[in-house]
Amino acid sequence: MKIKFNLDCIKPMIDWLLESKKNNVRDENKLREILNMPDYKIEFARYGSPNIPVCGINLEEAVDFFLNFDKKDFKNERLQYKKESF
Repeated sequence: MKIKFNLDCIKPMIDWLLESKKNNVRDENKLREILNMPDYKIEFARYGSPNIPVCGINLEEAVDFFLNFDKKDFKNERLQYKKESF
């Protein structure tokens, strides 16, 4: 089996995470730009499917997660419940 990764969306996210951690500044506009890339839209559609019981994260919840990861205070109840695991 051959697995192909599209680095066009992975590298910007890694760079955003590293920059956010390094400078303790979270650029929400840049994060939204990244999360609106085609590959992330596919993932939101896949994980947002109503037939999947544990996922169900949408764009706004992902933004909330990444912007508030260090504080571990999320609007999404599932993320709030699982925050001890992060």
